[in-house]
Amino acid sequence: MKQAKVLNDKELNKLFKVCELTTYPCRNRLIVAFSFFAGLRAIEIASLKVGDVLSDDNTANDIIVLSKHQTKGSKSNVIHVAKKLQREIQGFVTPGPHI
Repeated sequence: MKQAKVLNDKELNKLFKVCELTTYPCRNRLIVAFSFFAGLRAIEIASLKVGDVLSDDNTANDIIVLSKHQTKGSKSNVIHVAKKLQREIQGFVTPGPHI
């Protein structure tokens, strides 16, 4: 099977800029971040719960544990959350302008 092309930094930045043109730019930027930085599939992103991503003090978790019902293949999965993704999550949760 042919491997999908991976976006480079320039292409990713362009995609983030396109998100700004949509009706829900913050949400769409976070979806792209989950896909690119964590490698999650669309169905996995759609099945995420707030408690999967945020701790009790509203900070991004270091890991996300997906149950077998949230993944393809009915196997649970542990996702290590990169610092870039943690910043995107915090930017979504915390109101105000973000860079």
